[in-house]
Amino acid sequence: MSTKKERSATKVKSFSIVEALLALALFALFVTVLAEAVIYGEQATVTAGERGRATLLADEGLEAARNLRDISYENLAEGTFGLQTTGGSWKLAGQSDVTDSRFTRQLTVSSLNASTKNVTCQVSWPQTLQRTGSISLETRLTNWLMPTEDDWDEPGTGDVIDIPDIVSGLKVQTQGNYAYLVTSDPDADFIVVDITDTDALKIVGRLDLQGAATNLAITPDYAYVTSKNDSRELQIINITNPASPQYVTAFNASGSANGKSVHIVGNYAYLTRDFGLFSPELYVIDITNPASPQAVGTYNTITSLSELIILGNHAYISGGFIADVFNIITVLHVIDISNPASPKGVYDYAVWDAWGGAATVTGSGNIVIVGQLSPGNRMFVFDVTNPQSPQKIASFNDVGGQVNDSTFGSTNQYVYLATEASDREFQVIDVSNPANPQRKSSLDLPAALNGISYNGNKNKIFAVGSWPEGEFLVIEPQ
Repeated sequence: MSTKKERSATKVKSFSIVEALLALALFALFVTVLAEAVIYGEQATVTAGERGRATLLADEGLEAARNLRDISYENLAEGTFGLQTTGGSWKLAGQSDVTDSRFTRQLTVSSLNASTKNVTCQVSWPQTLQRTGSISLETRLTNWLMPTEDDWDEPGTGDVIDIPDIVSGLKVQTQGNYAYLVTSDPDADFIVVDITDTDALKIVGRLDLQGAATNLAITPDYAYVTSKNDSRELQIINITNPASPQYVTAFNASGSANGKSVHIVGNYAYLTRDFGLFSPELYVIDITNPASPQAVGTYNTITSLSELIILGNHAYISGGFIADVFNIITVLHVIDISNPASPKGVYDYAVWDAWGGAATVTGSGNIVIVGQLSPGNRMFVFDVTNPQSPQKIASFNDVGGQVNDSTFGSTNQYVYLATEASDREFQVIDVSNPANPQRKSSLDLPAALNGISYNGNKNKIFAVGSWPEGEFLVIEPQ
């Protein structure tokens, strides 16, 4: 009997140890699950907090864009920027801004038409070691303070500026309260004019560039100027302080062809040039760091390229210099730039006569306007709904002189022309029906106009030309 009791006790004791081990394992599992739940809960809380912070920063970015719009619609330059505050006011600056060393914010602005811009604010941050968090908010902003364009029946001149020395104004762009122009003055071919009071224009900044300037594009902090200098076809100027523009650097394109025009979209500058043997006529340049521009793509044609605009993923370029034996001159090139490193031509429009190539191009939405050189002197209207097969829907043949520059107004109702017509150097063309353009009004000036820029906030045209006593002037409704 005693032996059976001892065996029974042993079994009970062994069973108790198994139970203890099992209980310990279950407890360890419970602790592990609880710990992971706590850790993941904390991570979820942190992630939710970071996402909430990123959302607030993105929303702040859109509010900053609205604030910039309310101050001046022209503050919303196309491109990708960061934000900073100066004197209590927002300003587009650089390519991005960083908050708390974690949150990187980028504001991207693109034009939908002359009076509407799409604004996207993206904020990213290192969510984990393996994953990056990102939040993106988007809005559309209109130029709600824009004056009406309906009063251009009788344009007249406002204030004028006589630029010292005998020079011609070549091209002009406006931004905020300043106009930036390039001239033929060999000593100061880049000039900044304060246009805050359009009845009292005043030159506030001047800069001498190397080589003859030909055209320009303006961003909030930099001016990009094309020139005939063989090693400085694109020159970059810091205009953070408009009263003291500072030369930064230049981009040297291969060959000796002149720089003709430049257009800025995001981090890229698109440079056009005269025809040159074995050298590209179109350069795509990365300007992420404006002090160190880098070519990323090129395109070769057999003609000179003049001005260009970019709508969506396509560049529309006026041009035409070389006519073949059949007198075919290309006046419009369409180039696919969806891959900036590999631009490719998708369409050319040619005129079957020796009536001159095209000097200027402007566009908005699905409409592109091309202005022709002498002796053609025509204005072509294209529907580019299908960029690979644009349709010429109208030809306005009564310009009366070479078209040197053109620009849409704020509502896409009018196209404004700078011409060499002897009695109507400035013209307003109604394109509300693009297939049937009609001249609304014109203005007889003492000399040809070379460049114009429409300022929607003021509903005025700022123009440059060859008038010896007024190379820079305001044209306004009466």
